[in-house]
Amino acid sequence: MKAIRNRSLAGSLFLLLAGVVLCALSQLAGATAPSGCGIAGTSVNLPSQGGTFTETVTCMTVPSPMQVFFAPCGGPGGFSACTVSGNGASDTATFPPNSSNQPIQYMLTARACDFGSPPSFPTPLCTTLPTVIVIVAATTPPSGCTLTANPSQLPAGGGVVTLTTSQSGGGPATSYAWTGPGVTPSTSTPSQTVNVTTTSTFSVTASNAAGPSNTPTATVTVATAPSGCTLTPNPSQLPAGGGSVTLTTSCSGGGSPTSYAWTGPGVTPST
Repeated sequence: MKAIRNRSLAGSLFLLLAGVVLCALSQLAGATAPSGCGIAGTSVNLPSQGGTFTETVTCMTVPSPMQVFFAPCGGPGGFSACTVSGNGASDTATFPPNSSNQPIQYMLTARACDFGSPPSFPTPLCTTLPTVIVIVAATTPPSGCTLTANPSQLPAGGGVVTLTTSQSGGGPATSYAWTGPGVTPSTSTPSQTVNVTTTSTFSVTASNAAGPSNTPTATVTVATAPSGCTLTPNPSQLPAGGGSVTLTTSCSGGGSPTSYAWTGPGVTPST
């Protein structure tokens, strides 16, 4: 009885395998390689900032269902598979910025494949499409750089100031060289804070692999205390019984006064 059961099991397995083979053959018979396929272009140039590129595939004969597979090589970034219907297909690749002083070339190839029906046959029939060359340009030196100081004016005694540089053109900066009292001479970030005690001028030069930028400057003004001040009463002498007197102060040096604190009988304490 055990031998009969084993033979029965073996027979069932044989029939199952035969069914799988017949099913695969029927799917293969229904698969047709796409033909007459072309793409919109084979050469693409992108700026050093990188960007996106969309490739469109058009085939004269488009079986259904069909998938187009894009295979990247020669660098990071590339395409992923997309499902196609009708007469065309498109997919988009995103390319990172190029921070070197040499162009980066990407060679992208694609295959248009028919998986048969239903679309689960593991060996599709494919047509290889022309290679697309994508070139991301070499970086250029940073340009249009400016430097701001916040705040740009401080009271007497000074305070903390944030220096920030920004650029409007060129390739992204990777390092910054600073000058001025109290700065960190070299940083990898476009800002830093400094303690400013006297009026000072600061500058920064941004650089990348292609070279340095222009060198903008920013000045922080620190107020100084008034000096050489005098006080004059007018009149300085009064008759018996007193009278009105005008008190006037003037300073010959330092910063311009912004407020006055008074003492004495009858004065307004602060003006």
